[in-house]
Amino acid sequence: MSAEPAIRVLLVEDDEDDFLITQELLAEISCQRFQLDWAKNFESGLEAMMRNQHDLTLVDYRLGAQNGIQLLQTALERGCSSPVILLTGLSEHLIDLQAMQAGAADYLVKDRLDSDALERSIRYAVQRKKAALLAAAEQARLAAFGTEVGLALTRRDSLDCILGSCARAMVQYLGARVAEISIFNSEKQIFQQRAVAYTRELFGQMNGSGRASTEVTDQSGGESLVFWIAPSQLAERRTSFDQTSFR
Repeated sequence: MSAEPAIRVLLVEDDEDDFLITQELLAEISCQRFQLDWAKNFESGLEAMMRNQHDLTLVDYRLGAQNGIQLLQTALERGCSSPVILLTGLSEHLIDLQAMQAGAADYLVKDRLDSDALERSIRYAVQRKKAALLAAAEQARLAAFGTEVGLALTRRDSLDCILGSCARAMVQYLGARVAEISIFNSEKQIFQQRAVAYTRELFGQMNGSGRASTEVTDQSGGESLVFWIAPSQLAERRTSFDQTSFR
């Protein structure tokens, strides 16, 4: 038996025999544990889907006077976030297309369904959902970083204050433990540090050493992020970084 946590599955199905068949199929899957909950009609299924307490939902196409595609559409409109696999007794291309257009993660025909096919469909749907959430979080993180830096560059502050704000944003949003910004001194032909930021954890370790110039919220990064800037790139308070290194 897998040590992985059980996948919480909601089955919206008005036929008890089909519920028992689904239960047996999930029990045959040895590589993953499942916790199966059963909603017997459209209304109870919608209520359960809106609670977002399941990793995945299996929805039968035939649900009395309504159907699974209508349930899927309504649930998504009301905030359902779990992936949904549509189950049907007949292989109909039109229903397949409608299910995909409505946002279903997959479309399975009951008569052709076995435990291997069900496991694969569930696994793919759950993994795609996790990947989508990670991608959305990454996009939001980078957007927040860009906004923070953009705001810093528009303030009427000294250059050191602007670069300090940028360094803190680098640590907060880019996951580094140390962020350093240095400017090239053309007379001395060297890069001189103008701003540096540390995570709270590292700041505490270095407290009293005189090396930490600013404190920021702790992040789970393990790298130092260094930006080198040429003087010409500081015109009109805009910084475009021409060389980046990780150390």
